[in-house]
Amino acid sequence: MMPNDGFDLRFESWLHETAAGATPPALLENVLATTKRRRSRPSWIATLRGNGMGPSIRVAGRTVDLASRRARKFAYVLALAALTLALIGALLLVGFGRGGRGAIVFYRTDTGRTTNTAFAVNPDGSKEKGLANGAGILSPDGTKLLVEVRVDDPAPLTGHETSWIRPAIANPDGSEPRVLDAFPGRRMHLVPIAWTPDGSRLLVSSGSEDVDAKDAGIYTVRATDGSNLTRIVGATQSGSVIGYSPDGTRILMIRIGVDPAFLVARADGSGVLRLARDGLFPVDLDFWDTASADWSPDGSQVAFAAYSDAEPRAALYVADLASLGGDARVIVPATTGALSAQWSSTGDKIAFTSGSIDFLRKTPAGKALLGEPQVWVVNADGSGLRRLTSGADGSTSVTPLWSPDGSKLVFQRKLGDEVNLWTMNADGSDQVQLTQTPVAADYVGGYAWTAPAR
Repeated sequence: MMPNDGFDLRFESWLHETAAGATPPALLENVLATTKRRRSRPSWIATLRGNGMGPSIRVAGRTVDLASRRARKFAYVLALAALTLALIGALLLVGFGRGGRGAIVFYRTDTGRTTNTAFAVNPDGSKEKGLANGAGILSPDGTKLLVEVRVDDPAPLTGHETSWIRPAIANPDGSEPRVLDAFPGRRMHLVPIAWTPDGSRLLVSSGSEDVDAKDAGIYTVRATDGSNLTRIVGATQSGSVIGYSPDGTRILMIRIGVDPAFLVARADGSGVLRLARDGLFPVDLDFWDTASADWSPDGSQVAFAAYSDAEPRAALYVADLASLGGDARVIVPATTGALSAQWSSTGDKIAFTSGSIDFLRKTPAGKALLGEPQVWVVNADGSGLRRLTSGADGSTSVTPLWSPDGSKLVFQRKLGDEVNLWTMNADGSDQVQLTQTPVAADYVGGYAWTAPAR
């Protein structure tokens, strides 16, 4: 049998980028050179191809039409993170999550996956309520709201934007926004994505709508005035932010497309390094590309799902921050498989999705999942591997997330053409359907279990 050098996947990547307007010969040569002897990944997540979470979303009150070429290329790799954070801010503002239990926020998408509507519900399934768009992102101390505004370009260039997105700081109710426009002459978007854990800086993104294509990337700016624009990754390294380390000193990212990898950077954007050795490639769930890795509670380790040159099925790994770019420990073998990773707040367990990815067959949510995926847990040292969902009724269960106190899990279960959110105890007992109306016909991403409101 001829060795699989990943040409089929690189060619698929080339086709998708060509459709999005890239220059075919140069791009193809770049993909082939960079991914030689590697198993490459399709360069656009399913959402950008009209799959995934659908072709239109709203981020901080702005509708982004992903069906258009320019919008597809405009930093969508960060959209789920931004949407989730905005939802968390919204539910806190309207009083969800009080009483010590937190709340669960999620999206419900229509059959055609064209419109995503935000909701919040209490963990017992009560008081489900739609959330207004444009709620913004609350600061870590809850005293300020991060929103986006558009600033008019006084002399717009032909064929380019007539206004540019800038972050703004408002009161918690969204009133009196103060625009942070430290670069009024810079024709690039600075889309607010998140606060740093200490609230001193803002994470922002910029995409190919910029006049200078070299401006595209992920940046941080000072939260006080929007100055000190510091690039974290550029256009050639663009990726999705998985999250800050618990102490706020590092940022974990996933890069898909050409040269896929998990990346770790300092909070100021410097020192971008691979999390693990070359040859380990991130699992990219098309419907939720940031679900495949998570920080340990103390920030010293990262659990992640990845496959290798030698093994196309993904395993679950743990990498130490003390040895970035080195070998990672396998804690769940590829025979079980791993498609997502979530570390409990107690630090002793990791929840994950079993199974593997079919790179050739597509569903409305993206690449098909194989092996009847279910929810499992394992101790952080690799012991105590345990399956929590059975699938006895023909259902599959995926992408578990922990409650803030680590006592429960929320996950999505698909049975036939219906997907609903469920909760269960950390040991798999007391499995309860959370949503009485299906959230989608296929898997979705971007839900979260928030901490109790203060």
